[in-house]
Amino acid sequence: MVPRDTAAAWVERLVAADWPRADAYAFVLTQIARATGDRERDLDGTHRERLARRLEAMPAGARAARVVREAVPLEAPDEARLLDEALPAGLRLRG
Repeated sequence: MVPRDTAAAWVERLVAADWPRADAYAFVLTQIARATGDRERDLDGTHRERLARRLEAMPAGARAARVVREAVPLEAPDEARLLDEALPAGLRLRG
């Protein structure tokens, strides 16, 4: 985990950049900026909204934008991608 201000600076810089591998950038930034419902960890609304608008412009970006705007649980494909492997049946990450 990195401090919220550091994450906000990363998001601010990368939202304005070109994304040569759009899927990879979108996934990583979504995880950095995902809403948790914890005011101490969540980025401010301005950063999250700016990223959400950029994500919405992408094909299939609506779900990523929702994850940035609202606290939603990780889904199995995202868990597997974060861990770079599939979780054994029945095992779930809890936050």
